[in-house]
Amino acid sequence: MTPIRFTFIALSACFLALFAFAEVLYRVFNVKAEYTRKIVHIGTGILTLLFPMYFTSTWQVALLCITFLAVLYISERIGLLPSINNVGRKTAGSMLYPVVVIIVFAFYKYMLARYVVFNGLLYFYLPILAMAIGDPVAALAGNVAKDETKGIKTNKGTISFFIVVSVVSTMLMYVLNDERYSIGELVVFAIPLAALTAIAERVTGGGWDNFTIPVIACCYLLILSNLLS
Repeated sequence: MTPIRFTFIALSACFLALFAFAEVLYRVFNVKAEYTRKIVHIGTGILTLLFPMYFTSTWQVALLCITFLAVLYISERIGLLPSINNVGRKTAGSMLYPVVVIIVFAFYKYMLARYVVFNGLLYFYLPILAMAIGDPVAALAGNVAKDETKGIKTNKGTISFFIVVSVVSTMLMYVLNDERYSIGELVVFAIPLAALTAIAERVTGGGWDNFTIPVIACCYLLILSNLLS
């Protein structure tokens, strides 16, 4: 078995195990789908962070993501995976998640070949984590079980998103900037990104924030890298 085939199978098994864990929580422990969905959302983001370490081509990432896009589409059509799909509202978030991972990985490869302002991993990790962590935090802080079902987003959720993404961005930039910039400069870099993605999370409905948050983060990092290089 080739290394890439082994990686594909191993990562697929990890994603399936995450889905199975969410199903156990939903079916056995009666955890609401709003929460099991967020667990999968965060867990998927964390597993996705492994992609730059094991995949060298965007096509490899695309193959894995399209496979799971098909799994999610079929499960929604035939009523499987209620821990992800049974949220009582129409949302494209699950379907957009694999698509945007492909886009962000392609962006990461593009930036890796052209810019050295930060460690290249930042260009993948930051857009993914802004979506994977910031979005669930905003939903939970805004009382998602009651409000998001009605399509309502709250000031509390937006502020929570901004704070979390500011902290995550600053920490990632600090770890991955190779000591080129001071912590103060990194905070200045992180705040606009957090503000722009918080606005995207607030104004984008129907699960489309899974798309707008990382794409806006990518655009910001591209502009920032141009300015700093």
